[in-house]
Amino acid sequence: LTVFALAYFFIVGNWTSIYVVTPELLPTSHRARAFSIAGSCGKIAGMISFRFFAWMVDRGVSSYYLMATIFGGFAAAGLT
Repeated sequence: LTVFALAYFFIVGNWTSIYVVTPELLPTSHRARAFSIAGSCGKIAGMISFRFFAWMVDRGVSSYYLMATIFGGFAAAGLT
């Protein structure tokens, strides 16, 4: 339990430093534009993915291909 608590402490510390320092490197106009684009993309993806996966389930696509599609989406997002 102690190891998990320490790991969590250091992970949260790392992410906090990334979220605090990184945005301050950009001018406010660029930062606002980037956050609005990221928020819009997330909302659009949320709307599209619900309908897309419902369509795939209705067509009888196997769970293997559903999971591969999800993995592919995360891989594309990570590469982007």
